[in-house]
Amino acid sequence: MHKFYYVTVATGKDFINTYTKYAIRSLIKAGMSPSDIHVVGNGKDDVNLLRNKVPDVNIYKIKEDLSHVTWTVFSGKRKYSLFKAAALYKVFTKPVPGQCMIYFDGDVLFYKNPTSFFETKCDKTWFHHGKDLAKRASISKDKVDITSFDSLQKWISAPCAHLMVKHGAKRIPDREVVAGFYLLHPRDHEQVLRLTYEYCIENADKFAKHEGAGDQKPMNAALSVANIDWHGGSRFLCPEHKDYFDHFFGKKNMKDEFRRKAKQIGL
Repeated sequence: MHKFYYVTVATGKDFINTYTKYAIRSLIKAGMSPSDIHVVGNGKDDVNLLRNKVPDVNIYKIKEDLSHVTWTVFSGKRKYSLFKAAALYKVFTKPVPGQCMIYFDGDVLFYKNPTSFFETKCDKTWFHHGKDLAKRASISKDKVDITSFDSLQKWISAPCAHLMVKHGAKRIPDREVVAGFYLLHPRDHEQVLRLTYEYCIENADKFAKHEGAGDQKPMNAALSVANIDWHGGSRFLCPEHKDYFDHFFGKKNMKDEFRRKAKQIGL
């Protein structure tokens, strides 16, 4: 049995054609078997397009209603992160015994088989990147009251602080991790995906114009509430990752670089 299986989600013709098909093709070109790659679409149109663009991988369908999501930041694109949380929890509710799930957003490109890289990270849940909260906080960590929203939001983003206080988080994180690329250990799998989805639903009608709308703050809250022992959280601590993959998250220039790189490696 392989140690890892790879999962992404995708909805909408533009996103699938611009990002997802290249991310998946890069993983196959890097040497990963299509049988170990899984992608979830939101409805029949997504699934039909995925079958056309990446026919050999495992393809699944859910039908998540996003009409109640009030997140308007980033031209409303953040509402699709509720679909992402739903797809992961509903399709991969239970962990595969003895295997770690590698989740990657559509803006990840793989350059060579990443198995040997992930073998150095798989003792526990691992995140590719994040941010040092102390560098952005308006309060020192030792002054934070984890039971007070007003206090905690000075350390971590308000949408995350709201969930942490409401659900009784016991641990103040040092880093906020990016939800777009991570290794999920089977012992954490069910709890993290379930809480992330539940917290996305809870926040769906809150923080509509906040830059922290979406699935990332719910996932970070889930890690703290469940007291998950994870590692990583900075791509700068594993510079060797560039031999294996890159995550082109962030501003438009990064998306432009994704498309340039995808063309360069012949996808």
